Amino acid sequence: MTISDAPQSNVFVDDAQDRALAEQLFGALREVSFDGVGITRESYSGRESQALDIVEGKAREFGLETSRDAGANLVVTLPGSEPDLPFLACGSHLDSVPQGGNFDGAAGVVAGLAVLGVIALVVTLAMACPFEAVEKQALLEASTDADRAETLLALLQMGAMGPEGSSGLSVS
Repeated sequence: MTISDAPQSNVFVDDAQDRALAEQLFGALREVSFDGVGITRESYSGRESQALDIVEGKAREFGLETSRDAGANLVVTLPGSEPDLPFLACGSHLDSVPQGGNFDGAAGVVAGLAVLGVIALVVTLAMACPFEAVEKQALLEASTDADRAETLLALLQMGAMGPEGSSGLSVS
């Protein structure tokens, strides 16, 4: 079997928000990095700093914590409730080769930010709503953004009908 014989499937199911985020960030990065021929974000340059500022601004919009280390690296964090536990990290770079492509390094940064943004939103919604622990778990375990939205809507609707402080929903 060759690649062309393999069944085709769309792996980008329910990705409209991710695509919009990517278009917005790549557009902003291109605007500050285009040198007339290609994209240039030299290490430790003004263009790289502007790119870092763009990503940092979006991370803060998502409610994420940001900091810069001594090497001018941007660190974006979704703090947990138990900081002594192990953490998951991903990373990339925003500098580029001269007259390179806009996705050089930035694709990894944008992907990581998209993942953190969705996790932050789901965790914030789940923990802020007056649901029982098992109901919050159902929301956190939903497999797609659409499933999470559907679960949240069901929980909110049932919460309006259930006793005060509980959604009245039983998840088994």
